[in-house]
Amino acid sequence: MFYVVSYVIIVIMILLQVKALPGLGTTIDVILVNGRISEGDTVVVAGQEGPVVTQVRGLLMPQPLRELRVKVSLFNQ
Repeated sequence: MFYVVSYVIIVIMILLQVKALPGLGTTIDVILVNGRISEGDTVVVAGQEGPVVTQVRGLLMPQPLRELRVKVSLFNQ
């Protein structure tokens, strides 16, 4: 008796907003629900004129225990 085991990596993330940060360019805020994402990964995001395919150039995280609505500096993860 043989069993076929398959492994599929599915990343689910929720896009919150797209914004331009001085010195960083266009950035997106997402909540990562399932999976892992790292620098160099390819990401496809739905845009108004069709899908936007790009690569992750950096992961920025807010400082721990800080209010997200207050303007604070981000640091690389």
